[in-house]
Amino acid sequence: MPILALDIKTVKLITTTQIITSVYAVVKELIENAIDADADNIEINLVRQPLYTLQVDNGTSLIEVKDNGYGISKKDAPYMALPSYTSKIANFEDLDALRTFGFRGEALSAVCAVAEVTIITKTEEDNVGTSYVMNNDGQIVNCESCHKSKGTTVQVRNLFKQVPVRRQIIMNTKKANQTIKLLEILMQCFGICKPNVRIQFRVNNNIMFTKPSLNNIREAVNHILGRKIMSNMEWIESKDAEFTLQLMLPSKKVQDLSEISYPDLHYILVNNRPIKHKALEKVSNDLILEHFKQESYRKKIIFLMYITLSPMDIDINLEPNKDAILFKDQNKVLNAVDKCIRKFYGLKATEIVEQNVSLDTSVCYEDYASNPNENIAEWPACKKRKIQESIIQENIVKEKSILNNSNECKKSSQNDQQNDNQTHNQKHHEDALALTTLIQSPNLSDSDSNDSFSTTTMIKDKVADERLTLSQLPTVDLGEDFDFIEEIENSNISMNKNDAKTKENIQEKEKITMEMWSKGQVIGLKGGTDIKSDIATEKLNDNLNNKLDETLESNRAHVDHKDLNFLKHVRLQVAKENPTLTAAQTARKITDFWKQLSSEERGYYRDLAQEEEKEHKTHEKPEGKINANKVVSGKNKNRLLQLFEKMKNAKNERRENLNMRTIVPWIIDRAKIITRSDFENEHIIGQLTSNLWVATICEQMWVVDITGLIKGLKVTNIDVNKGFVKVVKNKQYFKRYQVKFKRRREGKTDYYARKRLTIQDKNKYNTPKYRLIVRLSNKDITCQVAYSRIEGDRIVCAAYSHELPKYGVKVGLTNYASAYCTGLLLARRLLKKLGLDSLYVGTTEVTGDEYNVEELDDGPGAFRCYLDTGLMRTTTGARVFGAMKGAVDGGLNIPHSTKRFPGYDGESKTFNADVHRQHIFAQHVANYMRTLEEEDDEAFKRQFSQYIKNGISANDIENIYKKAHEAIRANPEHTKVTREKPVIKKRWNRAKLSLSERKNRVAQKKASFLKTLEEAEV
Repeated sequence: MPILALDIKTVKLITTTQIITSVYAVVKELIENAIDADADNIEINLVRQPLYTLQVDNGTSLIEVKDNGYGISKKDAPYMALPSYTSKIANFEDLDALRTFGFRGEALSAVCAVAEVTIITKTEEDNVGTSYVMNNDGQIVNCESCHKSKGTTVQVRNLFKQVPVRRQIIMNTKKANQTIKLLEILMQCFGICKPNVRIQFRVNNNIMFTKPSLNNIREAVNHILGRKIMSNMEWIESKDAEFTLQLMLPSKKVQDLSEISYPDLHYILVNNRPIKHKALEKVSNDLILEHFKQESYRKKIIFLMYITLSPMDIDINLEPNKDAILFKDQNKVLNAVDKCIRKFYGLKATEIVEQNVSLDTSVCYEDYASNPNENIAEWPACKKRKIQESIIQENIVKEKSILNNSNECKKSSQNDQQNDNQTHNQKHHEDALALTTLIQSPNLSDSDSNDSFSTTTMIKDKVADERLTLSQLPTVDLGEDFDFIEEIENSNISMNKNDAKTKENIQEKEKITMEMWSKGQVIGLKGGTDIKSDIATEKLNDNLNNKLDETLESNRAHVDHKDLNFLKHVRLQVAKENPTLTAAQTARKITDFWKQLSSEERGYYRDLAQEEEKEHKTHEKPEGKINANKVVSGKNKNRLLQLFEKMKNAKNERRENLNMRTIVPWIIDRAKIITRSDFENEHIIGQLTSNLWVATICEQMWVVDITGLIKGLKVTNIDVNKGFVKVVKNKQYFKRYQVKFKRRREGKTDYYARKRLTIQDKNKYNTPKYRLIVRLSNKDITCQVAYSRIEGDRIVCAAYSHELPKYGVKVGLTNYASAYCTGLLLARRLLKKLGLDSLYVGTTEVTGDEYNVEELDDGPGAFRCYLDTGLMRTTTGARVFGAMKGAVDGGLNIPHSTKRFPGYDGESKTFNADVHRQHIFAQHVANYMRTLEEEDDEAFKRQFSQYIKNGISANDIENIYKKAHEAIRANPEHTKVTREKPVIKKRWNRAKLSLSERKNRVAQKKASFLKTLEEAEV
């Protein structure tokens, strides 16, 4: 479908004036456009700043999204970034059949407004790609041809460059890390929604998330969540529902909830679209916790909900980011989910109460209430404002019944108050106030869709002329936003009951005499304390009056400033045009006028109300500050008094202690005297014998035998005559200057590690301790299995990467994939040599995940060896571990973990086996090959010259290594290479001359010398 402009009517109904606020919003919109273009390969790159800067900003310099969709034709290119231009729909009615993510035509326009955008695209009909540079208005400013495969690449540079404050926020390191985590969750959602789409997400050339093309949603979930989580989950499918419903729920056998509790791992997918829906999430979470007998849990439980409905049954035209939707019949969906989960867990079935008034933005709602007057024309509504007639009629019946009940309550309350001799006008005024409480004004500041307005002030003015009681007024339906009657009536009834109780209590209190108070004969009074009755009665009356005032104020009809402003403009006009209308009819008339107002006109009254509220708050602030200052000053005064009191008590205690000290005891403890370190009072006088010394300690004379002291210290090299001597130049001192061994100086052997690799704990039967030795060079990879002896290492088996051309790998003999092949070749060759190749096959399916060889119960054990890396670097993703992984998959028993394999994240402590699998099949080389081919053709030809020479493309690399693995398993034995050319012996020493030959040689030299002299003279 070509890109066309939407008509004005459709634009008014769906336009949201989308604004880009973060990197997350940009990436989300571009991915949705790529999926809508039928792309099955999407790459997202957040690239760092140019090389001359060292700061890494996680995508604020360049955001790039590549896809292989159908591209943008040259005919549609001028309109691709203009607002309200789209190819998804033609008018508003097309939303009933919408199956794409986007439909408003605002995403690219919003991105262009805050960044520098370049779009590179190529369709299947185009011979070459075209690069378009856009301005901030979404128009093309430059166009040129370029090399591009089929698809579209959108590059967003310098996001928020013209908005420094917002750019500073997204460049914050903490904010950037949060954005990256949110983007990973977004990739997971899209990866589950679209299993056939390959997605790769990179930040500063580091792969953060990758997902291959899979067959169905279950394979996608298994790949993303991993085996550990999926082992505790089960899939169920509802057959009773009217729509497709698949659920992934925690298994019944789970014992620990922490195994199924992870943040942000709950997915709700509706029509292949990830959404947020609090009602569905609450139903699922509550039922799962009910099964595990948990009332509440701090973390969220993992679950997945996959729903497929007709596009007519949902409405996505709700929010700019399209994360929330509306169900046409939400109760049907909730009941189906509830029934399915309860059936799976065996819980008792309960009916979900229908929700007419929604508290969540994602729940179906109705903006227009039914109108009982058929003469009033019905205004057209958007799709999200469609009304179900059956529910509306039920609401009308409920409202009428509530009004009748409220009238009865009012009549009874009026009969109770006849003793106060109220006049007719006062009674009529109460009815008018009751009417205003029934017709409360909505909060228009929340949304412009509240199509009702309060007419309280106008009714108060009309009530004196019309003389209508509450029971005579007709019922006016102002929509579902005014269904507060039941709550108000309940509060009025409870208030009347409380008033009656308080009056009875007052009458009982007044009967109490002074004698009863003084004697303590009062019910509820503890002890016989004399309490004055007049003070108690006054306090009780004051409290009662305050409560009555508060209840009266709470019962008053709430009139907003915007309501008053609107009534000022409309009331007189309605009264002049229709002077014969009653109060209720006038209220209905003003309500209709409010419904006809546009959002701009309603905003005008709302702005006036906000200004008046600000002025009102400014007058209230000084009074609040004065009261707060009084409270603070009172607290400070109390603290100061408490401080003085503590100081006074402390002085008194100190004086008492000094007065009580008349005798000071002198107790000598031998242990304390020996261990104390007061050198001023401790002196060594001299030596009596070889072992006895005389010393003074605190005015006492001691004779010390140092033999016991030496035994206690357990020191053998102490001369008794000389005492303690500290050895400064010990063994450790000289060790630092000792010349290291030759192989350590050459960087060949780590003797510290070698000692632990060669020493056998149990050497009873002289069993050798085997080592897997891996060494890397610029041109070769060496893998050996050896064990140590006194005379040196003995090699059991060896394999080299220069043998791989025999198995089909002719290039890239030193990368990670070749290291894996070399380790696999060594393992199969060794087991073939020992006759264990048929018993220990290893794993033929390369998944990149952890694998350990299981020993046979009734056969020889697996060949066990230990990895010897020497002085090679053992960082995460090193090629040394690729060789070890190949040996393990080949059938050797090597203790290891996944912490050093590519794909392990040290921060989250998780291992992504798919990343490791891509390295085993050299897909990281293929990705770099594709990138270099697109960006720098000269560098591609220079770095991949051998690949080009052998005719190897990026798509052929994986098949090459798959065939190499099969060939290695088929024939791992080493064959000697026979030289075709015969060896030609060469003799470099000269033959010995005879006497005659020597004389002849001297004669020739003389003749040549004389000839040169003659030529020189001439």
